[in-house]
Amino acid sequence: MRHVFVALLAYFIAVLIVRSVSEYRCLRAAQRILNLSIHWIEVLEPVRYRGRWFPLAEDNEIGSGADCEITLPKSKMKARHARIVLRKGEYRFSTKQKRYCEINGQPLIRRETPLADGDVVWVQDVCFVCHKRRAEEGNHA
Repeated sequence: MRHVFVALLAYFIAVLIVRSVSEYRCLRAAQRILNLSIHWIEVLEPVRYRGRWFPLAEDNEIGSGADCEITLPKSKMKARHARIVLRKGEYRFSTKQKRYCEINGQPLIRRETPLADGDVVWVQDVCFVCHKRRAEEGNHA
């Protein structure tokens, strides 16, 4: 009987440890997301999309296609033109076609470029700015 009690006690302690580790990992992931330099993009051009805000997920497809997370259907972009992906704790902008893309007035040199709060990105005829917070959330000029 004593062995059954010890076995049950060991089982419950093991379950508690596994759950604690799992919760800790979830909390660390949430903390990493909160500490990111950007969370939103705001479209500035073309005029018909000006003022639209898009929240950033881990993987954000940008294009004119309806299946993109950031969809701008009547723009000059391809259906799947570019991406903003969360990699190694920072959002990075990537595109296969660097020719009509620039960040902060500079043409893209690499296929993947890190983004920060206030960065202005041009993709074809679309311009957007990266923000840590939406204007309504405060701490934003």
